[in-house]
Amino acid sequence: MFRSFFSGVIPLAFFAIVSDMLMPEGTLKKYMSLTFGFMMMCTLIAPVKSFINTTPFEFSFDAEMSNEEITAKSDAYVLKLHEENIREYIRQIIGENAEVFIDLYSDGQVREVIIYTDTNNPLLLSQLKQTLGCDNIRFSKRNKDDT
Repeated sequence: MFRSFFSGVIPLAFFAIVSDMLMPEGTLKKYMSLTFGFMMMCTLIAPVKSFINTTPFEFSFDAEMSNEEITAKSDAYVLKLHEENIREYIRQIIGENAEVFIDLYSDGQVREVIIYTDTNNPLLLSQLKQTLGCDNIRFSKRNKDDT
């Protein structure tokens, strides 16, 4: 780890010092110094990033995974995010207390939506069908035992 760190810092520092010595005084020298300073700062901060585990994904890839496995895993994650976005959209229209069950095709198209709520508004149903591009959307009443 330290070897790769120093193999990045030392050549950059050497190149920055040499170019600073060879560059004539003026505006260009200031911009070059600023650029090299920024590059050096990024190089010095880079190892800190490896200690902070902030991946935007909820899963990680294993080094032994094949391309097909990586593709399948990422496709499943994208479908999950798409489903959550649809669920949040429906809850914004219907209300936060609605339970929404969504069935998607593998290409992300909506196969079926069941909305468990006390609301049964045909206008909202028509709007959802048009927006989601699916005719198989229906409201269902909650059982009194479910609450």
